[in-house]
Amino acid sequence: MRFVFLLILSIFVKASEISVCYVSEDYKRLDTMFGHLFLAYNNKAVSFNLNSDLNVKDNLLALFGVEGILQILPKDKLVKFYEDDKRSVECYPLNLNDSEEANLSALFYESDILDTYTFLGKNCSSALSEYAKKYDVSLKKSLIPLRFVSLNTNKKINFYKAALFYEYDGFNSSNFLITMLSLNDKLSHSLNLFSFNKSYFSPIIISEFNNFSYEFELGIRYKKARTFANFFLGYSYNGLFVGANNYGLALGFVKDFSNFGIKLSFDKSHINFNSYYDYKNYRLSLIANQNYAKIGLIYSF
Repeated sequence: MRFVFLLILSIFVKASEISVCYVSEDYKRLDTMFGHLFLAYNNKAVSFNLNSDLNVKDNLLALFGVEGILQILPKDKLVKFYEDDKRSVECYPLNLNDSEEANLSALFYESDILDTYTFLGKNCSSALSEYAKKYDVSLKKSLIPLRFVSLNTNKKINFYKAALFYEYDGFNSSNFLITMLSLNDKLSHSLNLFSFNKSYFSPIIISEFNNFSYEFELGIRYKKARTFANFFLGYSYNGLFVGANNYGLALGFVKDFSNFGIKLSFDKSHINFNSYYDYKNYRLSLIANQNYAKIGLIYSF
């Protein structure tokens, strides 16, 4: 009965715009790896998360299912919580008609709901679609928060990459690269999943240069099914970084701008240069050291 009353009330009260808010990801923590989503209406927020203190153990158990909670919170306090955690919050209006807007606004007057949180089933992103369906609102479903934003708002984001490269490594050759999921593809902040070319397959390539910093690439070469890993672990400040990689001590400089990035690094075996320039959906990439050079054109879609 309470639900019916709230639903009727929401139809006659002029609804403000309902938005989905994306909380930026942080690749240094498991619970922030893919960011977070919540819905916002007036100064209310609807957020689905683990019903715990978000420790490492509970985040690992979330792969199989743990207790979660859908909470109705003051939006300003929730935004401040994430800003205090040094994470940015950006909100985008949902693509809803007037009727859907009125129906979904009733969700913001409900009580907290205990539910099961599953990272690969019902997480902060996919749960929003399921709860919206109870109010006769159809939101496109995705387990990836940024993809949910792209599917349900006018903020369009590219997640796939296809590239052609010209390479020189003592002799000239060509290569390609396909990436099935690319998030925030910057030199200082990126996550690329399931990439492959004619030589190897890489399930993950990740980098985060912000105070405590790291890079990691895991791959499997087709020839003899040989596994390899490249890594960097260290500290960065204002673009300058120092630490250790596969070859020992490593230091350098990395900086990303709106459509351009550059990285210069030194270790006992190499002087590495990496840069890119973005134009619309295209990226011109150059990677080189004393013995190797690769230039390519990358298309994101």
